[in-house]
Amino acid sequence: MIKTIVFQGDSHTWGEGVGGEFLLGSPACAADMRMFSFSPPSYVNQLRRLVGEATGSSAYDVDFSELNLLYTGRADARPTRECLRIGKKPFVLRGKFDFLLLTFRKGAGAGTAGVYIDGEKKAEIGLEGEEGENTASGFVRLPLFCEDADHEICVKAESGAPLLRRVEMHSGRYACVNSGVGSRSTAEYLESYWEDYVAAMKPDIIVLECSAINDWLRNITPEEYRQSVGRLIAEAKALTDKLVIHDVFPIMGELSSPVSGVPYPDMIRQVRLAAEKAGTADSFVSVFDAANEAMAALNERDRAMRYFHDNWHPNEHGYKIYADTVWEKLKDKL
Repeated sequence: MIKTIVFQGDSHTWGEGVGGEFLLGSPACAADMRMFSFSPPSYVNQLRRLVGEATGSSAYDVDFSELNLLYTGRADARPTRECLRIGKKPFVLRGKFDFLLLTFRKGAGAGTAGVYIDGEKKAEIGLEGEEGENTASGFVRLPLFCEDADHEICVKAESGAPLLRRVEMHSGRYACVNSGVGSRSTAEYLESYWEDYVAAMKPDIIVLECSAINDWLRNITPEEYRQSVGRLIAEAKALTDKLVIHDVFPIMGELSSPVSGVPYPDMIRQVRLAAEKAGTADSFVSVFDAANEAMAALNERDRAMRYFHDNWHPNEHGYKIYADTVWEKLKDKL
């Protein structure tokens, strides 16, 4: 059976800074889950390609624009809230996979979706709810495992008009699942997203980003952050003994918070300390150190031009540092 590699993190994990967000209609916002195409060179996408090359695995994603084209046959069909609104006619798609990840959106009138694989009903998903912002809490993800073969996916409107946002089909030895949720602290991720976005994927390997930036911006002390990272590692260890733990890319500008006055590197340092305390130091790798080493000979202007999209997020060259650094640990877990 296919195994899953789940990437936990914030906007760095979902990939802000490499252009995928500009393909979507709505702007990024707090607690966003962007579900980019597999094509932009974010670090998760780069690692997906490396895992595929190393293990013979493959992945194919169908976003809302293509879903509407497949459903209506019209290239000018306008998606509803960046989704396919399924009416009386079922949505049918065929493909080869042994792990399928469907993402639905809640909304007024979205009703209930029935999901069938090869004619057998696998799930019924209630989607009725408020049409709020494009936030992670407004989406429902459905992971399905099956035999590696050609399958027919059918999504029916059991009631209302369900909103289907995304289809991911994975085949081979490993499926890489991007579970990044933007603008959430470590504690908030654990409380609101861990069960649905990590545990439900039955991970064989978990890659923990340990988002220091959002904890730092919330005036959380380094000691409190280290405790949260410790809880994150403990939850991951309860699911699998295969972990990769890493810190995050540097940021541009001042490295002290206007709120707390805590130097940003002091927050970064807590990830290593938490990994050591949890007995998982051998699973830790420092993206922060690797990036600073790559930029050591550059002034701030050249750093910004070569490696950064904005003060907070790297560009594709920065994400390559992410991918190369994490890959050194991840490849040994496969």
